[in-house]
This record gives sequence, C-alpha cells and structure tokens, in this order.
Amino acid sequence: KTEFNYNSGVQLGRLLFDILKYPGPKRTASGGYATDKASLENVKSPLVKLVLARKSLMKAVNTYITGWQKEADENHVVHCNFPLGLTLSWRSSSNAVNFQNSPKNFPRLKELTRNFLVPFKGQILKEYDFAANENYVASIVTGDQTLLKYNADPNTDIHGDTAVKIFLIEDRNNLPTVT
Repeated sequence: KTEFNYNSGVQLGRLLFDILKYPGPKRTASGGYATDKASLENVKSPLVKLVLARKSLMKAVNTYITGWQKEADENHVVHCNFPLGLTLSWRSSSNAVNFQNSPKNFPRLKELTRNFLVPFKGQILKEYDFAANENYVASIVTGDQTLLKYNADPNTDIHGDTAVKIFLIEDRNNLPTVT
C-alpha cells in the first residue's frame, strides 16, 4: 500500500499517464509529466476534475483562510489595515490581512472565503469595489489637470494613452489588445 500525495506532480503524472493510461501527456523540460492546471484541464477524466477542484480548494485554504486565521485577534476578529501612504503610485493597498487579494473570479473560491467572513450578530458584511478610486483621490488632492480630465471624461483611456506615449505608437488604433 502506497500513500498518494495529491500535491506531488510526479505521483500524479505516474497515476494518470503510466497507470491509468490517459492519452496525450505533456512533458516538462526535465522529462516529467506536466501536471500544472493548464495541462490537466486537457485530460478528460472525472478524477482529474476532482484533483483540480481539490487543488483550488486547498489554494483557498492555504492562501486565504489560514492567513486570515493567523491574523484574527483573541475574539476571532480580523481587522484589515489600509495603509494609504505606503505606495508611491497612489494605488490603494491593504495588508494584515490583504482582502484586496481575495478571489473574485472563481465563484466556488469566492463562496468559500466569504463563508469564512461572518459579521457580528445584527451586522452585515458588505463588499465594495473601489476600482481606480486612488486615481480620483490623487487627482483631487494634487489638482493635476490631466488626471482630473481622465476622471471626468468616460471617453478617455489613461492606460491606452500612456501606452501610446511609452511605446511611441503614432496611430492609437495600432495598440495591441490584451486578453
């Protein structure tokens, strides 16, 4: 009897491709089986779906929940810190605990982490997305006319205009798209 370690790419590769004989294994540079998420998503198997689901859940536990538990005080309350003066780019930041880094694009991970955050009785938990809020604050505090223009006009694109200037692109329509 051998213990199986889900976190071992070597053991997972042997199980899937040597023992269970799933087709089309990709190889790594060192010759082993590729068992990263992208490679495993190409393997059509209920077992692989379970392995990927387990890896996602373990990531949530290890990245978020375990860290949040360490930050909880004696009453099991987590207090987030937003040190607005720590960044040079006017970007907002949070630490101890970094709630800005919580999963938003993966519904199951978002559900799991949100279930960990329980408000006090009679209270509610709210989530707000302050996308680009730091740019609004920076434009108002500094009075920078360019930033004020970008924030006031929804037809402007500060990121595209910055790319045009940095990469010396003459025709704005030739900007590469990022997906």
